[in-house]
Order: sequence, then C-alpha cells, then structure tokens
Amino acid sequence: MIAEKVAPMVRFLMITLGFICYPISLILDKLLGEHDLTRFKNDQLKTLVQLHSKKALEELQINMSMDMGLTGMQSKIIAGAFDLRE
Repeated sequence: MIAEKVAPMVRFLMITLGFICYPISLILDKLLGEHDLTRFKNDQLKTLVQLHSKKALEELQINMSMDMGLTGMQSKIIAGAFDLRE
C-alpha cells in the first residue's frame, strides 16, 4: 500500500523538522512573548452572537452584503446551545 511507503518518509520529516522548528519556536516565544488566550463566558458569547445577527447589524445601519450576519434562526440555535450548558 501507499501508506506503508509514505509513513517512514513522514516520520523522518517530522523528526528532522522538529529539531529545526522547536528551537526557533523557543526563540520566538522569548522575543515576542507567549500568546495570550482570551476566554469568554457563555453569557458573553451569547451576547456576541446576538450582536452578529442580521437584525442587530440592520439596527446599527451597517451596509451589509447578503452573506453578512447570522439569521434569526441561527442566532436562536446558538443561544439555545449556550443555555443548555448552564
């Protein structure tokens, strides 16, 4: 099979590139600083979804193309999913 022939080559590339990329990543972390993850709570995410709904964008009078914003049904589904987690 093809997978049997490709697997050793992939393993070789992973090991070789690992020795090259890992020190570079450490240097970049020291120079640029580690990235900071922002985590939202469910109520904050729910508000963010509501802000991205088409109705909210229309109320803000933002010029929209047809594919911008969430439909009312999409907003309700996502908000319902956040309510289930509570």
